[in-house]
Amino acid sequence: MHTLHRLYALIVKELLQFSRDRLLLLVILIGPAMQLWVVGGSSDSSASGIPAAVIDLDRSELSRQAITAIDNTPELAVRYYPATMVEGSALIDRGAAGLLVIIPPGFAANLRQGVQAQVQMIVDGSNVSAAGDVQGAAQGAIETMGWNIALAAQVAGRPARGADLRQEALYNSALDDRLNEVTAHLAFFTFLTVSLIAVMGIVRELELGTIEQLLITPLGQVELIVGKAVGPALIGLLNFGGMFLMARLMFGLPMRGSLPLLAAMAILYLSSEVCIALLISTVTRTQAQAITVVFIWIMVALTMSGFLVPISSLPGVLHYAAYALPLQHFIEIVRGVMLRGAGLAALWPNVAALVALDAVAITVTALLLKRIGD
Repeated sequence: MHTLHRLYALIVKELLQFSRDRLLLLVILIGPAMQLWVVGGSSDSSASGIPAAVIDLDRSELSRQAITAIDNTPELAVRYYPATMVEGSALIDRGAAGLLVIIPPGFAANLRQGVQAQVQMIVDGSNVSAAGDVQGAAQGAIETMGWNIALAAQVAGRPARGADLRQEALYNSALDDRLNEVTAHLAFFTFLTVSLIAVMGIVRELELGTIEQLLITPLGQVELIVGKAVGPALIGLLNFGGMFLMARLMFGLPMRGSLPLLAAMAILYLSSEVCIALLISTVTRTQAQAITVVFIWIMVALTMSGFLVPISSLPGVLHYAAYALPLQHFIEIVRGVMLRGAGLAALWPNVAALVALDAVAITVTALLLKRIGD
């Protein structure tokens, strides 16, 4: 009986202690629910709403029907109408469009006369998970429309021939999924390393009671953040460099873009992740609490960054929230530079997002440190 009383007292004490840790309580209760929402809402991992471009050189009623058929597929959304192949290729190069369809002159006349109408389709092969869905959706839409017209012609006693699709996948002609996977893991493992190291930066000082000594030194809040960030960032950069060499030498990943540009983008990305980890380190009070919160952060980033499923398949507002994740932007940067040979002009939206995330994380962390000092 005494044993039960002692156990009861210990259990109550543990639950009370847990309930007083409001941040950890919030993370534990809400974090898994959010993860289940994300995973459940994105269980259909097929791409949707991928931007497509169409060069319509026929400008006929049937070519417009073909464009409408492509736009009506859930996987695609026709957003661009370039006038030339140069303009269309530029959209693919900078990742603005995942598909380029070229409808040649005489498309409608060939279908009506029973001559097989050729249509060229160019897919961005740097994102294999989306490329297969895009390719299948466009092919199904155009071929279905072509055969409907051909069957109607056959009923009328005219020759029946459908549409002939000539397909090409840029940057990854075989649609080898290994290129897609290795580039994503290159970004993710870098994120994992720096987050686990940097999250200890400030919370360790708080737990040891030395943060006040640092705050009364001539160092400003931003200088303290920079000093805490440089070490983890350098370790992360070394880690990224080693994995990059392994990807090139062991897995044969191409390097079509600028190596200095990729290195600069890696530094910018690492600064974003380190600043966010330091922000987590500032709002937590123990190292165990910091590890728990950063683990949830890693899981959210893993699920919502496009690493596991296309961002377009995320439910509701999470589709837009994904653009606040540095990992999502760095995956796009690595694939853009290594697989597509993209330059800064094509990557500027991702660069701007990383700079903005840096600025927000540094500002909020500095304000929180100032409040601790006061």
